[in-house]
Amino acid sequence: AKLRGSNRTLQVGNIRLPVGGDIVVEFNGETVADSEGLIREIRKHRPGDQARIKILRNGRFQEKKIVLGERPQRE
Repeated sequence: AKLRGSNRTLQVGNIRLPVGGDIVVEFNGETVADSEGLIREIRKHRPGDQARIKILRNGRFQEKKIVLGERPQRE
């Protein structure tokens, strides 16, 4: 499921925020309200597990099947 990341930034006060792209609203039927909620749901699974997500893209909801991968290492 090729998810689309932010494609521009918005200046709010002294902070630049990424905007645009897909918004994950459900993970395996569980509502996701924020990034912490999504991380909580993902942590219940292992790399290679299959999951279903619901995303908001361009004002429309879409459901996607995904396979979880390894989390990239931070440098």
